[in-house]
Amino acid sequence: MKPPSLKPPFIPPRETLWVIWLGERFLPLVLRRLSQTVKVTVYPEEWARLERLRDQRLILSGNHPGGCDPLVAFWMARRLGRRFNYLAARDVFVGFKRWLLPAAGCYSIMRGVPDREAIRTTRRLLAEQDRQVVIFPEGEVYQLNDITLPFQAGVVAMGFWALEDLQRLGKPLSLPIVPMAIKYRCLCHAERHIRAALGRLEAALSLSGDPLPTLYGRLRRIGERVVAAAEAEVGWKPPEGASLGERIIALKEHLLQRVAETLRLPPFPGKTYAERLRAGFNAVHAFVSEYEDAKTDYERRLHQRRLELAEPLHDELWRLYQFVAVSDDYVARHLTCERFLEVINRLEFEILGKSRTSVPREAIVRIGEPMELAEQFDAYRQDRRATVNRLTAALEARVVGLLRELMRQGTPLSVPDVASAG
Repeated sequence: MKPPSLKPPFIPPRETLWVIWLGERFLPLVLRRLSQTVKVTVYPEEWARLERLRDQRLILSGNHPGGCDPLVAFWMARRLGRRFNYLAARDVFVGFKRWLLPAAGCYSIMRGVPDREAIRTTRRLLAEQDRQVVIFPEGEVYQLNDITLPFQAGVVAMGFWALEDLQRLGKPLSLPIVPMAIKYRCLCHAERHIRAALGRLEAALSLSGDPLPTLYGRLRRIGERVVAAAEAEVGWKPPEGASLGERIIALKEHLLQRVAETLRLPPFPGKTYAERLRAGFNAVHAFVSEYEDAKTDYERRLHQRRLELAEPLHDELWRLYQFVAVSDDYVARHLTCERFLEVINRLEFEILGKSRTSVPREAIVRIGEPMELAEQFDAYRQDRRATVNRLTAALEARVVGLLRELMRQGTPLSVPDVASAG
């Protein structure tokens, strides 16, 4: 997988009816081909919540565990008999997708910096055109289905700005945010696929000798070899006597610190590694965008220098992103086929250059009670920041609550592996 481009331009939605028609017709095939998702399930009583809002403007907002989540939302639009718009990171619009995604209703937003064009487009779609917009508030594809990144406040903020536009236009003040959670579940016991993938990774790393008796033990040994190679590559010596988990944490923090120092910035903020990694991506994009609208030759040269400096930093952050799932306890805490495959896919990208393991999956979608922003409009006008932060936390809590209930849907591994992780 190639790291995304740092500077694509803003791309507005250019909905093309025949493209949407073809997408709806061939959606099951596309879901199967791109993500091995052969089934989408929504509980009937929760689908009724969305049905009641079928003809209203709304924001559909949920977790973002995989790159095919927008296709699941597209499936929901098809079933609802509506056309959604989708807010997506600019770096997704590359190659053929630069034409296809806008034709399907997508438009771009720049990570880490205020994107005026994206904000204006969102407000126009909601207030002037009464559209239904899909926004993933994590801002990143996290690839860990049971965990979420902290939600960013932009979803709620843009919703209130759209309410201000509705008031100015003299239209009824109503804008619900509909929380949803997506969980991908294996439709088979994937031990056979996991064993084959571990064998490929062991062969690529020249790990000889008899395989360890458990799947988890084999996965951990592969992780140790990858971490040792990464430490040697960057010249980082782990603390004496550090455990594998401590070495992973120290290596990640060392690499993040190196990127921050190159940009002459303080350590990236965030309570977790994933938050700091997201802050690192945002900082690189902000660094590049400073002279993005250059009007003189000198400013264009400055911008080019920044691009040249930022490119290797972006590559390094992209590699760190591939390691976001590599910890010493993520799989052990809840031994399921889904968690195993998430980590294996990351290791395959690092070791083999691409993911080679996939199994048939079901996407289970939960839909929560809508949050009507208009009910909080008076509070917003009295204290904008506090109201936006409070409702962002409430939205995150609703999505996380739905996701926790879905954790029980995971496919358990065999008993010996459970014992080994204890």
